[in-house]
Amino acid sequence: PVTLPLPAGGGPVPDRQAGPHAHEIVATPWGTHVVSNLGGDAIHEFAVDRDDAGAPVLRITRTLEVPPGTGPRHMVVRGGLLHVVGELDGDLHTFEVDATSFRPASSTPTVARAATGPDDVVQPSHLDHAPSSRLMTALVRGRDSVSVFDAMDAARPRLASEHAVGAAWPRHHAHL
Repeated sequence: PVTLPLPAGGGPVPDRQAGPHAHEIVATPWGTHVVSNLGGDAIHEFAVDRDDAGAPVLRITRTLEVPPGTGPRHMVVRGGLLHVVGELDGDLHTFEVDATSFRPASSTPTVARAATGPDDVVQPSHLDHAPSSRLMTALVRGRDSVSVFDAMDAARPRLASEHAVGAAWPRHHAHL
């Protein structure tokens, strides 16, 4: 078996970020994989190398540190952009990305903040995009809803609407 060597460390939410916590792995167009580290507030990019015996070995090629308390969960890589939902901060973060760099582009709430109270739970889970690339969706646990983003300006998705899903604590949804 190949082990995923995440760096030690955690984040400011001790009950959720006591140490590294790989959540999702997504392939990049340039042949590597990005891994969301919910526990360490980072996105790690891995390359697969081979040892002397030809066995696969994972190697971190670079790390994108996100703001403390983000809790990166699900990701979408498309069109030179990396979209990441923060399970702990409730936002959709977008980065310009290519084979050599990560650059912050935008962040937007996954729900209308005016519609939330200080004790409301807003924990995005699954993130997806429509094949047309114009719409993105994020399930939001606590609100038990799906948020729809207009991604016409893909580097700056805009929250367009939020809809109840009729299920408690949604974790995954099918493509649009």
